[in-house]
Amino acid sequence: MPALEITDLVHKAVLWNRIGSDVDGMPKVSATPVEIRCRWVGKQSQVLDAQGNTISVDATAVIAQDIEIGSCMWFGKLTGLPATLNLMTVVSFDSTDDIKGRSTRSTVGLKRAKNSLPATG
Repeated sequence: MPALEITDLVHKAVLWNRIGSDVDGMPKVSATPVEIRCRWVGKQSQVLDAQGNTISVDATAVIAQDIEIGSCMWFGKLTGLPATLNLMTVVSFDSTDDIKGRSTRSTVGLKRAKNSLPATG
């Protein structure tokens, strides 16, 4: 039986992992997207960023892996990727272990981005 932390990951999302920064310090993402399982909640809320500041996010996603802040995500399957994307940028990451420390539940905060990917590598 799968862990409770990942049993409700019923949605699909396309992820472009952050692989570094360009010369201007802006995030650089992978040119090859991957499809991941998640639980996507498209509701505005407030979360804490890495510095402890409260920020507004346009969506949150529960995931089963670590994702770098600055990565890009799109709600949907890789096979259904449209020409124009409604991209989201990962602006926060939080993970919590279960009570016995066997499984981890991770959540990312997502903010709307422009319709094109940042620099790819």
